[in-house]
Amino acid sequence: MEYLVFPFGKYRGVELTELPSTYIVLALEKFDLPDELITELRMILFSRLNVWNIAAELAKKHTKKDFVELMARLSLKYSNKLNIDIWND
Repeated sequence: MEYLVFPFGKYRGVELTELPSTYIVLALEKFDLPDELITELRMILFSRLNVWNIAAELAKKHTKKDFVELMARLSLKYSNKLNIDIWND
């Protein structure tokens, strides 16, 4: 199932891309969400934080360990569930 709008709560019916970043973080940490919705929310949050460009630069210059450390510093503890493999291990 593809989620385009938030399915419940204060922001029910609001497009995911229109959700405040603070609410996305709250939802990821506090709500029991379907995996597909979790992935969508993380991708939106990552794009707002410019994580994709950072990851691309790290992939060129650093190791996967460096990227994981960066994600930890950004407190994005759920980043490993996106299963993004930009390294050729």
